[in-house]
Amino acid sequence: MKDRELMDRLASRKSYGHFRIIRNAIRCNICGDEIESTHRHDFVTCKCGTCSVDGGHSYLRRCGDLDQFTDISECIADVIDEK
Repeated sequence: MKDRELMDRLASRKSYGHFRIIRNAIRCNICGDEIESTHRHDFVTCKCGTCSVDGGHSYLRRCGDLDQFTDISECIADVIDEK
């Protein structure tokens, strides 16, 4: 699940639960470079310098304008519905 989809889904719930990051990666819309952060504090920048990804499997961090990259991360969510 893409992290934007996950965050939208979690935002619509009363109880957030947890999610596990399987792949922390983005694709630069300028140069087409796919970059992945594989471990904590692994700050990776695309070849044109437009965007970056960080956090490995610990956290999701993006640098750059939202329209300049496409998120291709994979996460597993444990969402708990509160009724």
